[in-house]
Amino acid sequence: RPNFCSDTSWNFLSFRRLCQDTQEDGNASPIYDCSDVHRWQTYSQWRNKICCSQVPEFRRVNSCQNDSVCVDDPLIEKIIREKLIGAFELEYGYIPPTKQLKGQLLMNASLQEEIDHEHPLDLFNEFANSQKVSPHNRYKPESSQTWTSTPGCCKCQRHSMPAFFETNSRVSGFPDDKHQTIQLAISALAKIELTIVVELLHGTYYSDFSEYFGEMDKTMLRVHSPSRFAEDYEQATWLAVIEQSNFDKMNIDLPLNLPTHIAENGMKEIETRFLVDRPSNISIGDHRVASAFEKETKYDDGRFNSLSHPTSDPIDSVREEDEWWPHDFLA
Repeated sequence: RPNFCSDTSWNFLSFRRLCQDTQEDGNASPIYDCSDVHRWQTYSQWRNKICCSQVPEFRRVNSCQNDSVCVDDPLIEKIIREKLIGAFELEYGYIPPTKQLKGQLLMNASLQEEIDHEHPLDLFNEFANSQKVSPHNRYKPESSQTWTSTPGCCKCQRHSMPAFFETNSRVSGFPDDKHQTIQLAISALAKIELTIVVELLHGTYYSDFSEYFGEMDKTMLRVHSPSRFAEDYEQATWLAVIEQSNFDKMNIDLPLNLPTHIAENGMKEIETRFLVDRPSNISIGDHRVASAFEKETKYDDGRFNSLSHPTSDPIDSVREEDEWWPHDFLA
């Protein structure tokens, strides 16, 4: 999570809105950020103050009216833009618009959302506090209140995943073997609360990602428990018991599916919370998949992706030696 969970402070954000005014000649103005309306108002108040404060740049120039309003003169605006605008930018953190705007909302959903934007976070405006009125000043970052994250995502601990997600193979013209239906099997070993997070790592696929997990929602969930022989099947689970004496007597290797996981420090540890697996044959993992998806999908350019692509864990990552036995599974 390089953006949301690194040692970075975040300012208050708000998704920008686009405006486009109808001009006096009936033509449409260029599209602009609606927040420029407030920015012009702030600049107008600052300009009145400057015009009426007898700054050296306005010497011998009638710049202030009796009501403490700046004289509407192109010469005065030129002096401000050429000699004084730097003081405004330093105080407020932005360069103001060059003219007053009406703030007429652009009635175009595709332009407003811009779902194909390569960097979606750039579509947000930064503000100094939770009221989201004053923009964040990059020259005075200490004047902004830092957005405080609530406990949740950043406290999540990533769980080690099956080899399929840690490796990559080229399949039928694709740069990876992930262009297929993907299934996970999660087995609880204790009473836990899981948060399943799917992260998009490239803005090019923003619209496809939104469609798949949003409006079309092609995901499927199945909760399976031993209900046929357990009275309280909501809390029941399967349990396999192995005895060291049997393995010593028959001189056989330990099973390759022992409950272990790779910790953040890279060491292998006994898993006491839940197990994550990826069935290579997804039609066996959930029978509904076989009827919901074709066995393979063919593309116009001749490429195809299969319903399932087997991936084996490296033998050294699943094979255990005799020193594995002393682990305390009830800890």
